[in-house]
Amino acid sequence: MRLHTSRVGQSKLQATNQTTRVTALIASLAAIGFCGSAVAQDQPWYLSAKGGASEFELEDPFRDSLAFNDAQYDLDTRGTAFQLGLGYQLTPNYALELHYGDLGESNLSANSTLPAIQINSDVRTRVVSLDFLASYPVLDQMDVYAKLGATRWDVEADTTASGSAAFGGRVLADEQEVSAKYGLGIRYAFTKQIALGLEVEQFKAGSDQITGEEPLRTVNATVIYRF
Repeated sequence: MRLHTSRVGQSKLQATNQTTRVTALIASLAAIGFCGSAVAQDQPWYLSAKGGASEFELEDPFRDSLAFNDAQYDLDTRGTAFQLGLGYQLTPNYALELHYGDLGESNLSANSTLPAIQINSDVRTRVVSLDFLASYPVLDQMDVYAKLGATRWDVEADTTASGSAAFGGRVLADEQEVSAKYGLGIRYAFTKQIALGLEVEQFKAGSDQITGEEPLRTVNATVIYRF
């Protein structure tokens, strides 16, 4: 779990510019959807629930920390993710979705002899996302879709260190930022109200101070209820 202490201002400026572009694109696509909404939607609103696995693509957590060259560590980047969402069908092929999710927890345990220290860090990621979804029917009741969105993520890290008076203690860190996300999925409508599906999403989460800006991927089973 890399600790970065430079390029903070630059990365935040890049994230802001990226978010502005994504938000503008979502607004443009939504406007297109409203313009093309001549096809009446009997049940335009829907609720969604997702659950599955998440994984942070973290590597070499001590690469930039020369003080712990002899550290032995155990890195667990996989967690359990869930999301709840509200969607609105703009047209038969375009929709807007708002999601809240907990993308699970990553853990780093490390032991070093020089200096003598044990470190344990738990990192949890929560997100709020606004997505534009475009779908294409492949069968009467089945479609595939792609989505592009803007995500506000909140990364919380709880780190404890022991074994050395110079390094012992507990540090709580909390970082928020906005970045882009994208996803692909497939779903099958069993009735007009209920559909099941499978979805893969990728986020850019983390921060220079906590984990570095790393990809976070989720694989979810989805349930959709239209009303």
